[in-house]
Amino acid sequence: MSFTSWTIKSPASDISLAGSMRMQASLQNNSETLTVTMDSRDNTSADTFRFVNFIITWQYDSLLNPATMSETDSGRVYVSSYGYVDVGTDAPLSYANFQQDVPNDGGPIVFSGAGTSRARISPISTSHFNIEVDANGDGAYEESHAYAWSDLTGSPVEIIPVAVGGPDQTVIVGSTVTLNGSAIDDS
Repeated sequence: MSFTSWTIKSPASDISLAGSMRMQASLQNNSETLTVTMDSRDNTSADTFRFVNFIITWQYDSLLNPATMSETDSGRVYVSSYGYVDVGTDAPLSYANFQQDVPNDGGPIVFSGAGTSRARISPISTSHFNIEVDANGDGAYEESHAYAWSDLTGSPVEIIPVAVGGPDQTVIVGSTVTLNGSAIDDS
């Protein structure tokens, strides 16, 4: 779908759009791909936004009857007050249920800005994610904070890991005990 001038107005907003969006589905690959190249303008604030070859690919276990999916993102985004940012996923984001709004794990989603500055978002669970910032571009992330998916503008939260050592065991004093930490929950 291509359009040269599309305006969306409501009592709270007035936005103009121009560009193209293309949705492709592949039964053979059990995938869908959305490609967006679009300019938009908030006619109230005069802010402009641009998506340049922004691609989201969803990979399903079955396209016709999906249960799980993964997602990869890539492209360039422009926001008039911040400039251009390149966006990409280092590894696919994983969704245990294809109807989930947020991923369980995977990624991170990496945002590369001016110079070599970067930020990355890593899903911790379906309730939390981590944001790390390398503002000076030296490769070391100076800031790292966890947030709730349900409160994206809220304050950072502390994630306290819960160690689960495995089933209860009865042992003789002085004997070796083996713990299995595979059921740890750090969400």
